Amino acid sequence: MTHLAGEDGGWKYYEVPRSEFYEELGAVLAEFSDLLLEDPQGARKLDQDPYNDWFYCGYGGDEDSFRVSLWPAYLPVVEAYEEQQIDEAEFRSQCWPKTGMLPVTIHLGAADAVIELAEDELAIQELANSFADFAGIQLVDDWDDTPPAESAPGVPEEPAHE
Repeated sequence: MTHLAGEDGGWKYYEVPRSEFYEELGAVLAEFSDLLLEDPQGARKLDQDPYNDWFYCGYGGDEDSFRVSLWPAYLPVVEAYEEQQIDEAEFRSQCWPKTGMLPVTIHLGAADAVIELAEDELAIQELANSFADFAGIQLVDDWDDTPPAESAPGVPEEPAHE
């Protein structure tokens, strides 16, 4: 789960680990792609659209095409608001900076376009970057991906053992 702290020196709610954001978009698109491969017409009227904590997919909306959307906030926050565990002010404070209480939706086109996208890692990353830009999300390097600190000046590195 993403760290939602801000005041205590951790990440702010709109700072999201880059690799997690990419992976989650790729996962929901892969699931949607599988459904489209099985039955493109049936995928237009699913009982439950594929989703995860960041994204959800479906058909229709403002356009007659398949789409992927970014929740207006991290899904557990959206659910807490819907279940009246938090009030509107708290929910608004956790929504993405540029979207308010609205999701960000990108229409992808026909089933073939979704399937092709789901198989292209670079295209998924570019789409994720677009979502982040539209929503005001700052993609940050993971804590685990930061390079180790270099040795202090004047301290020799240990020699390699042969």
